[in-house]
Amino acid sequence: MRFYEFNEPYYALVKSEDKSHAIMEYEKTVGNLEDDEAKLAKEVTRDYALASFSRVLSEDGNIIPVAEIVSDFQREESMTLIVDASLT
Repeated sequence: MRFYEFNEPYYALVKSEDKSHAIMEYEKTVGNLEDDEAKLAKEVTRDYALASFSRVLSEDGNIIPVAEIVSDFQREESMTLIVDASLT
């Protein structure tokens, strides 16, 4: 899996097999992207993605259990790991 960070129009951290699948995942869970916004998505390292994901609080403001973070992170499927808090 690879990890992609989107900053426009809303922040998201997405894991997927490649950039095109990351864009599809973003559009499914966050919102539509213009062509120029999709080009701005950048691949980040696994360590960066894990560190970022591990610092996120749940939707109700609680700390996410480590076992859940590890399980979600290691799952071999595309998923949005972090989404802009203004959308929740």
